[in-house]
Amino acid sequence: MSIDLTLKELGRAIEDLVGPELSQIIAFMTKDPGERGSPFIQIPKPDDVDRSVEELMSLVARTSNAYVHTSRLVGLSRAELKLAAGRYKRKHRSMLGAAGGSNQHAREAAAINASEPEAVAVDTLEALVEMAESMQSAARVASESARKMLDKVSDMKMGTMRGEHGQEREEGFH
Repeated sequence: MSIDLTLKELGRAIEDLVGPELSQIIAFMTKDPGERGSPFIQIPKPDDVDRSVEELMSLVARTSNAYVHTSRLVGLSRAELKLAAGRYKRKHRSMLGAAGGSNQHAREAAAINASEPEAVAVDTLEALVEMAESMQSAARVASESARKMLDKVSDMKMGTMRGEHGQEREEGFH
């Protein structure tokens, strides 16, 4: 078995893996904010500091899960973009060589027309990748904010507990 055949099989396997995921990516991105499974996570507000540690831990878990989910979607959409770009380049090159025409300009025009669906797919996937990356950035910010808030609330509770038990020391305030 030649390495080219193995690489083609690998490419088909990747397409089989990533292709069906596209509908999941689009469905995920179009959910309304607040809907279960929505990629839009509310960034913690200053009022959230009054929440219990358990509630904040739940917020940390939800925002972390949203970040993981969006990271996966970014990876899948980038993979699909690479595959689509490869399909476009291969088709364009093959059509350029096969296209009849009296000059280079006519052959190029025929190749562009023949590979237009692939070009549209590449453009669409580039937009999808950008949207997924922006969702990933927002989910990362929300996750980091929730973690910081949990840390601050935990520190405040620890300080309160030390104060109630008379364990405050002068050097702790410097």
